[in-house]
Amino acid sequence: MRITKRLVPLVTAGLVVALCSGGASAGAYAQAKGGSDNILRIPVGGGGVIDSMNPFTMLNQASFDLAQIQYESLVMPTAPDGADGPGLAEKWTVDGNTWTFELRPDLKWSDGEDLTAEDVAWNYNTIMTNPKLAISNGNLGDNLASVTAVDEDTVEIVTETPQAINPGKLYIVPKHIWADMESPETYENTEDVVGSGPFVMSAYSRGVSAHMKANPYNWRGAPKLDGIEVISYKNKDAEVLALKSGEIDWSNRLTASQFDSLAGAANIEPVETGGGRYLGLSMNVGSTTLDGTPMGDGAAVLQDVVVRKAIRQALDTQQLVDKVLNGHGWTGPEILGPPTKPYYSDYEDIVDPYSPDAANEALDNAGYTKGADGYRMDKEGKPINLRLTFDGSGAAEPQIASFIEPWLKEIGIKVTLMPQSIDQRDQERHSGNYDLTLNGWGNPIDPDYMLYINTCGSRAPAADGAGNGSADNWCDPEFDELYKQQHVELDQDKRTKLVQDALSIHYEAAVVAVLYYPAALQAYRTDRIAHVTKIQNDFTAYQTFHDLTLVSQEEGTSSSSSSGEGASWPWIVAIAALVVVAGIVTIVVIRRRQTATDRE
Repeated sequence: MRITKRLVPLVTAGLVVALCSGGASAGAYAQAKGGSDNILRIPVGGGGVIDSMNPFTMLNQASFDLAQIQYESLVMPTAPDGADGPGLAEKWTVDGNTWTFELRPDLKWSDGEDLTAEDVAWNYNTIMTNPKLAISNGNLGDNLASVTAVDEDTVEIVTETPQAINPGKLYIVPKHIWADMESPETYENTEDVVGSGPFVMSAYSRGVSAHMKANPYNWRGAPKLDGIEVISYKNKDAEVLALKSGEIDWSNRLTASQFDSLAGAANIEPVETGGGRYLGLSMNVGSTTLDGTPMGDGAAVLQDVVVRKAIRQALDTQQLVDKVLNGHGWTGPEILGPPTKPYYSDYEDIVDPYSPDAANEALDNAGYTKGADGYRMDKEGKPINLRLTFDGSGAAEPQIASFIEPWLKEIGIKVTLMPQSIDQRDQERHSGNYDLTLNGWGNPIDPDYMLYINTCGSRAPAADGAGNGSADNWCDPEFDELYKQQHVELDQDKRTKLVQDALSIHYEAAVVAVLYYPAALQAYRTDRIAHVTKIQNDFTAYQTFHDLTLVSQEEGTSSSSSSGEGASWPWIVAIAALVVVAGIVTIVVIRRRQTATDRE
């Protein structure tokens, strides 16, 4: 899952990302640095999978969590409301369909080369002319007419028509590194990375580790933390145990039961913020590639909208909120949830309420008869048996699947439960090899990206699914037209209506049954973090690690470590809402935490 984005001592501070299956030693980084433990430790991508480190082709949130540390865009979201703020550009103006961005003075890449308007223009012209490099951010290039470097510090972006979306949100990579590559879409970008962010990757091994070093040329100055360790765990339960033991300082995307279990835990503060994502049951409507070639092995019966609507109507989503989320969430009909006001709507005029009886009647009337075993057959008399794939490593999705199976049995549809790794599930979804799958996406404040990933143009260019940026492999030209109109509509009321009209088409197509919008459930260690500032929207600002500002230590928040040493300098660190969580927390790291060796 993903969403929209985001010193001068020469001492190099490192960042280590450990991606071992069971979690790395909390003291490993400290030992490597000669005993220093001035390190923030967090889990990787909320349990996600790093699918790529190429910023042009990556799709998963865990990848963006690292990429945003390396690369910056012209503008970036700012707290508390996610409004566009300065990034590489310190200011900009808009005149009709012409956007003029003025870069910060004396910008440099991590290799010491100048970062200029030529770099910016090359990046935009590349996604405009090479569709293989427009996978991650294709929506930013949809309405572009030209992008020009006026001088070394000024970029002019001209759109085909005036638009509501600031076009300055593309990650900028160095032209002098990327321009001469024969196949930049296949470049892994994992060693000796040159970037503009606070840290850049020096080495990476998929599923094992990644090492990032400080960028002394970042315009904010050098990082003040010795490093940040991002650790991957086999499941969320292991991650919660690590939080309790002090191995990590913060955890997000907690299940409701995990979150509730932390109430009263020593040195841990649970934090709940407004949800900014949805989880849904995606249905394979008949996956096709960009040119309309069928791909995958989805059940043909799901190409019938009557079947898809019946499945949706058989799902008791309120029960999922009550029993899976323990009340920490909301039900709703479409992919934009309540935090996306004014675009959110309950679509009461078209919503089919929960009713297994109505679903059975619709299937009966459509000619899907039941056999002696109570299960239905398709119109050719063959038994219907749908595969339901889901993330088997966590707690929530297996529980949800256990509810769905008997609900669909009640309307005569047999379901085979197929737990998979997140990586495998995503690969199968991208290539259309599924029937039903649990799938979720984050909801930025602006709906443009969420609409874009449901357009025809976001589908896979080839049948192997590589480069597939589509949420559900669905295509509807009428939806696409409304997407294009809202993209350039400047009047808020008119744009809201266009967005809601587009999502009405999406709802009627029954591409995905939205199961719920979960609240963002997070927790942090109070012996490491002084306080958090809750933000009640998931505007998905990928700000992790970029705003490391030295602050005065707060009185009474530190305590002695087992080694008897005093507290480390504290820092303010802005941590991003991950793909699938709502809320950004501003945290103050207040003291050195015990290492694994200390705890032994």
